[in-house]
Amino acid sequence: MTIPQKPSVPIKPSVLTDALVGLASRLSELKEDHYRQLVVLDSLVELLIEKGVLSAEELRLKARTSEIALELEIGARTASSSATP
Repeated sequence: MTIPQKPSVPIKPSVLTDALVGLASRLSELKEDHYRQLVVLDSLVELLIEKGVLSAEELRLKARTSEIALELEIGARTASSSATP
């Protein structure tokens, strides 16, 4: 028994253009949100350092250990996914 195939319907250029414009708009919004969050985070860190809650060196060390842990986690995921047939 053969299952009939649906004929492929080409996407109208206007639909594709609208979709791309929508994606570009959303990306722009995400970039703006990201920037605002980064400004708040930077301000918070500066205040914590100014008030002596933490030092710049403590922040650098914590950032580095977090980065190493993340790299190890990503490496472990990559290794386990490439080992799976």
